[in-house]
Amino acid sequence: MKKIIVEDISLCEKLWYQFSPNTSIWDLWKTILSFYSPEFFQPYFIFLEDGGRQGLLPLWLSKESGRYFFFGGDLPENRTFWFPAELFSVFFRAMPKRTVLYDINERSVKDVLHFYPQYKDYFVHDENRYYLDLKGLNHDLDRYFAKFSSKHRKNLFYDMRKLMGGGVTVRWDTSAEPLENMIRLNKERFAEHSDFLDNKTLRQFRSFAEHLERTDCLITLTAEMNDKTIGIEMAAIYKNIYYVLNGGFNPQHENIGKLLIFEQIKKANTERCSEIDFLVGDTGWKELWNLDREFVFTLDKEDMTEEALFLLTDL
Repeated sequence: MKKIIVEDISLCEKLWYQFSPNTSIWDLWKTILSFYSPEFFQPYFIFLEDGGRQGLLPLWLSKESGRYFFFGGDLPENRTFWFPAELFSVFFRAMPKRTVLYDINERSVKDVLHFYPQYKDYFVHDENRYYLDLKGLNHDLDRYFAKFSSKHRKNLFYDMRKLMGGGVTVRWDTSAEPLENMIRLNKERFAEHSDFLDNKTLRQFRSFAEHLERTDCLITLTAEMNDKTIGIEMAAIYKNIYYVLNGGFNPQHENIGKLLIFEQIKKANTERCSEIDFLVGDTGWKELWNLDREFVFTLDKEDMTEEALFLLTDL
């Protein structure tokens, strides 16, 4: 078996391009690099070759916590393993003890457990990824809204008509210029639960949005009333997947958050995207929108006892 730990960022880039499947926006090197800062993170890429099979596990060490995560941290989601599932036990032994891998794709976990069912209890299902399969609906939104109860559907369309009839307008652009207003509105809406209270996360998202603008992937939705901005959401399109990334709105304007989601769904359908990815986690509203969902998993090697490690890696 050949094992190489790569910490040089230029070599990491070469390995990334070699092994990344490039199927999602989170697989792109320049996307992930927008979250990276050598001040906070040290690359730690594990390359393994065993029996003619090769694979890569791209990690970084958080200098703040001393733990190892997927390269890119916890903002990128729906992560997959870039090695044959048969090599999982070899990679598991190679992972540093303090490795925590968030938001692992359900299919990747199933592939691993097919070969190594003894690891089942160490993959914890703690979140869901929410999405809307527009292709499966044949881009017919009437079929989607038919999933709602008649009362829910009636109330939704009534609220949308009331807002638009009351002077609310929406505007689309491809600029990151509204970002600072979006951050302000997000803090107003979510207060202590806002994603942007942490300076490091704030810095990463700014860098991410600027990257999306440069690569023509960014879509910004702004809701206005009486020449005042009352809601903003940012999204991105890559390979026909529409990613709803983050947003904020003035909580004094009732149903503005609902309007932003309604307009995002319409926009993605107009663009003929195959899927809308509403990302991982829910504060309650995603369930109300009758979205499709799939499990994502966390693998936490940090909490494993030495005895458990021995029993697993000895198999």
